[in-house]
Amino acid sequence: MQANDAYSMHQAYLGAMMVETEAADMGLKMLRSEHFPENRQKMVYDAIYTIRSRNENPFVWAVFQETKRRNESIDIKYLTDCIQKCSSVLHLPLYEREIMREYLDSQLSLAANALVNVPDNKSSIEEELRAITVQRDALDAPVSEGFGWHWFLEELTKHPTKPMKLGLNDIDNQFGGLEPGDVFTVGGRTAHGKTSFLSNVAYNMAKMGKTVLIFSSETTRFQYYQRLLAIETGTTLHDFRRRAVPIKTISDGISRLYGLPIIVDPTSSPSLDHIKRKIFESKADVVIVDHLQRCQFPKSESFRIGVKEYMRGFKNMAKDNKFLGIMASQISRSVDRFKEAKPVLADLLESSDIENESDQVVLLWIEPKEMEFTGAVTLQAIVAKNRYGPCGIVNLVWDRATGKMKDAE
Repeated sequence: MQANDAYSMHQAYLGAMMVETEAADMGLKMLRSEHFPENRQKMVYDAIYTIRSRNENPFVWAVFQETKRRNESIDIKYLTDCIQKCSSVLHLPLYEREIMREYLDSQLSLAANALVNVPDNKSSIEEELRAITVQRDALDAPVSEGFGWHWFLEELTKHPTKPMKLGLNDIDNQFGGLEPGDVFTVGGRTAHGKTSFLSNVAYNMAKMGKTVLIFSSETTRFQYYQRLLAIETGTTLHDFRRRAVPIKTISDGISRLYGLPIIVDPTSSPSLDHIKRKIFESKADVVIVDHLQRCQFPKSESFRIGVKEYMRGFKNMAKDNKFLGIMASQISRSVDRFKEAKPVLADLLESSDIENESDQVVLLWIEPKEMEFTGAVTLQAIVAKNRYGPCGIVNLVWDRATGKMKDAE
């Protein structure tokens, strides 16, 4: 490994420690300041150590302020460069291994020189050489075939968590539960309940203790909170818009929802970078994007390629950051000519690219004769793709006035 690559690797590790508190704790446990070759790197490590000793998060600004308090010259651009070099916290074990290997190589070189230059202390230096060599050889030892299974068992025993639920029993039973890293896509025609479905899922999962981050590109934060209050209180959205809801009903509803871990980001066209930043800030368990076609796609030759790259990036983020991703998608406008027909996977805009990156796909549909009703209607949730279980149709009851959804009787 070239020197410049090594320095980038050390910077990447420090960058991860400033982004992910768990990564910081792991780094402080496994490495020490002396393992970093540059003085600036040692200063950053020491600043992170001090911040974590106060039980605070070592984010960039906190690290910058700590180095400033110590009268150390660390440019904030250097700190942001460290973060940019860290493509994924999943690379930390590899970085850690390389950092330790480089450090032990330098210690071997120092001990070998000492053996030549300080012959009087030969026995203790030889003992030190043997100890360093054992550590160095352990790093180079081939990984045993059983390593993956040992890791799997450790993960299973350390994190014996049950799969996540949407809070809609019939769909949950169909899915068998959802896990971090899954991407679940919800499609449907206009006014067929996509946003209401996602609002109910956010409400239910937050009630179960999951931190939910919602990108509501079509509604303001105020409007989204109205939806959540309507679900909680059973008040119609129309009454909320007319400001005809008694203040006591609102205050009682807020008191029950207060502290519910739901974060609403109303950015009109969220990019992948914007979503990634918000995930790091919120430590979300569930990330909901409503909806795909309003997102800011990477620059590409066509809309289709933009959708493909966006969905792939979102799926990679879900895997790397271990959250459940839920993506809403529109149905192709050409399908509106056949309102009597139930939607199928091919009806999703750029369906193949969405389907490939989704673990589950549900298409929402209402019988045309029920579209005129403003009260409770039967909403069909068509499970069109289910990577880990059966497909089929689940009936839900959707109160279009309040937005509340529940299992059919």
